[in-house]
Amino acid sequence: MGKSMDLSCTVRENNTSRKFGRRCAFWNLGNEASCLKQFNMNTKELDGYLKFLSEKQTAVQESGFDVEDSDLSPQLFPFQKYCVKRALKVGRFAMFADCGLGKTYMQLEWAQQVVNHIKKPLLILAPLGVVGQTIKEGEKFGYKVNEIALRWLSTKTRRISGTSQKRYDTTIYLLPFHG
Repeated sequence: MGKSMDLSCTVRENNTSRKFGRRCAFWNLGNEASCLKQFNMNTKELDGYLKFLSEKQTAVQESGFDVEDSDLSPQLFPFQKYCVKRALKVGRFAMFADCGLGKTYMQLEWAQQVVNHIKKPLLILAPLGVVGQTIKEGEKFGYKVNEIALRWLSTKTRRISGTSQKRYDTTIYLLPFHG
C-alpha cells in the first residue's frame, strides 16, 4: 500500500478556478484513471496538475566528495556514519537530529574529513554557548579543535590570535559569535 497525503491545488481554466483538496494515494499517481477518479478531474486538468508538480521538483547537485566507511571514525554509530557520508557527498547539507544523537560528534567528524580532503584548516562558526562543549567533545573523540578570536587592529588588518599567520596546521577552528 502506498503513502497518502493531503493535496490541494487550484486549476484555472477559462477564467474560472476549481480547487481540489482530496486525499490521494501516491503509489497510483501514475495511474491516470485512478487519479482522475480520486480528484474528479478530466485529462486536461490532470496533465496541468502533473506539470505543476513536476515544475516544483528540485534536483540535488552534489558538490562534495566520497569517503569509505573505513575512513570514518569507528566510534560513529551506523546512522551517524550515514549522515556524515551523505553530508560529505552532497557538499551543502544540514543535519537536523534530535537531542542526544551526536550532532556535535557528526559535525566534528565531517570537519575532520574536510580538513583531510582539502589539506587546509576549517573554520566553524558557533554560538558562544556551545564552543566549550564542542572543544570538550573534540578532546573526548580525538579531534584537534581550537577556539579563535578575531581582533581588528588600529591598522584595520586582521590577526587571528593563538595561531601563526605564516603557517596553519590542519586543524579545526571555532569562531564564537554572540547573539
